[in-house]
Amino acid sequence: MHFLDQMLFLLFAHFFADWGIWNSWMAQGKGKYWELMVAHCMIYTGVCCATFYLIGITPIYHLAAIIFITHIFIDQWKCNKLKRFKEWRPTWYLHVDQCLHISILWVLWVIYS
Repeated sequence: MHFLDQMLFLLFAHFFADWGIWNSWMAQGKGKYWELMVAHCMIYTGVCCATFYLIGITPIYHLAAIIFITHIFIDQWKCNKLKRFKEWRPTWYLHVDQCLHISILWVLWVIYS
């Protein structure tokens, strides 16, 4: 599988797991309830690790630990920052959040491929 195909698979997996399967209650609740945050990060980790496996990258346990830990820290940072705003929420936190998640997937792809 070509580099571009692999990265497109990872991007699709990222957006599906981070946005596609979450309703607004879950997305807003993960900043309030740690159980939702952990569930979100576990599902995200599972989808991304399955995608890594499908594109031929197999040290899944290392990837799972790195993806889960970094995802929970990044999302917790974002949720803590967004709690300060009541009405208007700046979107740059969301952009930073997405760039960090995608960068981590890319770095892991570079290291393990």
